[in-house]
Amino acid sequence: MTRGAWSKVPLKDESLIARSSQCLAVLDDGHAVIFSGEHLPRTPIDNITYDVDLSNGQVKQISGDAPVPRVGASIAADGDRFYLWGGRGGTAMEPLTGEDLGVWTLKKDESWQKLPAAGGSQPEPKSYHCANVVDHRLFIHAGCPTKGRSAQLHSYDPKDNAWTQLADAPAPGRGGTVLAASIHAGRNVLIRWGGFAGFELGADNSLDVYDVSSNEWNTFHPSPDPLHGLPGPRSVHGFVGITEGPVSAVLFYGEREASALGHAGAGAFWDDVWALHWDEKQEGETGGYSWRRVEVEGERPEQRGWFASTGYKDGIVMHGGLLSDNTRSDELWVLKLSQ
Repeated sequence: MTRGAWSKVPLKDESLIARSSQCLAVLDDGHAVIFSGEHLPRTPIDNITYDVDLSNGQVKQISGDAPVPRVGASIAADGDRFYLWGGRGGTAMEPLTGEDLGVWTLKKDESWQKLPAAGGSQPEPKSYHCANVVDHRLFIHAGCPTKGRSAQLHSYDPKDNAWTQLADAPAPGRGGTVLAASIHAGRNVLIRWGGFAGFELGADNSLDVYDVSSNEWNTFHPSPDPLHGLPGPRSVHGFVGITEGPVSAVLFYGEREASALGHAGAGAFWDDVWALHWDEKQEGETGGYSWRRVEVEGERPEQRGWFASTGYKDGIVMHGGLLSDNTRSDELWVLKLSQ
């Protein structure tokens, strides 16, 4: 049985106000970066970059020029560096374009810098996509362009500043999904579950797995938890990869039913946590995957979606989000897993 315990990190800076649809990434030394998002619907909050020490909640603002404020962008950490891409800039729901788009990088103790795009096939401007870094390459997937929703996958290699368009993911195109990075039998994979395509995805229990080396997607249907069944459909949720042990990824929280007011309202949310196990000895329709609901002990965050989250050591980090009463949270939580 997989167990988990949430702990709340006391933030020691009141200027880091409540927000959703923001960016969060964590370096190996336990320092998190939080950037932009919204406090009021469809209104970017600011472009102050915050550095948070997860060990004690100390907060400092990173000085220097930063990218323009945005919501629905993505950020990913690689070593001592962060990469930021995409998002939308205001109430018009239009994705950022021109000089405001592109890949921005932030190295610890330095300032933001925009990287060039030397060539290749760049992703179209969009928001509410997802990102991850594998083998020092930034992967950008899905999201909401000016019209419709995307199923495309691109990678950006900072060594030569070039984009590559990769194999499209299985339909439908979606926003509010997540790519969890894991390692299976020595092979890097990106795992996708859920998202929004006009409705919350996940009812069919489709797990899409991208093999980085072969540039191929495969779809599996994990076996259910013997007692708790399957996780419910959701979007704007957490899905974080684990690279060691039997657990490949952790699925948590998110929106279970969209608001009739769209981005201006709060729908219904989950407050559950699921571990996705993988056994390479198993084959067939499940692909060796199985769901196990995590038994959470003690205090826990209330239901929410539209938060920022990432993996850290043997657990996950979650900040902010939209609550059921249509307010934003300023809380920072860490979940530790144990067997």
